[in-house]
Amino acid sequence: MHKYRDFIMETVAKMKRASIDTLIESSEREVKIDHEWFSLRYRYRSYIPSVTQSLLQRGFLVWQKNGQKSYLALTEKGRAFLASKKTEFKIKKEKWDNKWRIIIFDITEGKRFRRDRLREQLKTLKFVNLQKSVWLTPYSCEELVSLLRQDIKIGRSLIYLVTERFEGDIWLRKHFKLL
Repeated sequence: MHKYRDFIMETVAKMKRASIDTLIESSEREVKIDHEWFSLRYRYRSYIPSVTQSLLQRGFLVWQKNGQKSYLALTEKGRAFLASKKTEFKIKKEKWDNKWRIIIFDITEGKRFRRDRLREQLKTLKFVNLQKSVWLTPYSCEELVSLLRQDIKIGRSLIYLVTERFEGDIWLRKHFKLL
């Protein structure tokens, strides 16, 4: 559902205002580029209204009137959300020191937004997902973990471990081209 949320919010941000019909038309232009156009076309048509309603309820979007027509616009909360998604974190890929960096987190369902945001960031940073809440990289990232804790506001819900080896790490060495 995040790709639909992101698509809607980014489209509204680009256009400054948009109607549901405009979003559906834009989504159809967007997915024509994709090879799975026929399967995605229906999905976008059916998800856009429900995801838009969710964004309205969460305060990311608001209806604005312009004469006879109503349009969707981003709220301050929506703009802040988009800006926070664009915060770029980077890991320096230095020579491997034979240590694995493991991130373990336990974020409650009530903070699902933060949990999902953390997962998105870890994927972007090329961490490998070992289990739902266990991610790994061979590169030093202690400062990055501190920044993520502050940016996403998760504090003690995230544990950062450094270990030299663990059972079955050969496939990870291959994955990161460390052999």
